[in-house]
Amino acid sequence: MPTKPASPKPIRVRVKRIAMDPQQRCLVILGTPKRDVPIWIGAAEGQAITLTLQRKTMPRPMTHDLFVNALSATGWQIEKLVISDLRETTFYGELHLRSGSRRTVLDCRPSDGIALALHTKAPLYIAPHIFDLVSAPAPTDNKGTE
Repeated sequence: MPTKPASPKPIRVRVKRIAMDPQQRCLVILGTPKRDVPIWIGAAEGQAITLTLQRKTMPRPMTHDLFVNALSATGWQIEKLVISDLRETTFYGELHLRSGSRRTVLDCRPSDGIALALHTKAPLYIAPHIFDLVSAPAPTDNKGTE
């Protein structure tokens, strides 16, 4: 009996940079040491990601904090975020959750998924077909350390 070929494994990425444009949109650069993937997100999600990257906490829980706390209170953990699709100019994400031996996948905006994954130190991935389609060579600095 023929076996179905394994689907390509998602590519692990990290948040490399985040910047705000004059229209108050955020550009998140995800990538590997050699390739970058730019994703435009909203200002609120950009702020949540920036606060997490800077390890700053607010006096009261923000929305992403609340979601992580609710998951934890019910026994669920964020396993990973996978940016799984691109339709027209919209990226789609999957938040993979685990509770003991139970697993589930939630549809999510990549911006929310990035904030949640960073908050819980869960890994970030991009599906290979998306990575191949939108990634570009990462710029190198004068020292060539990238």
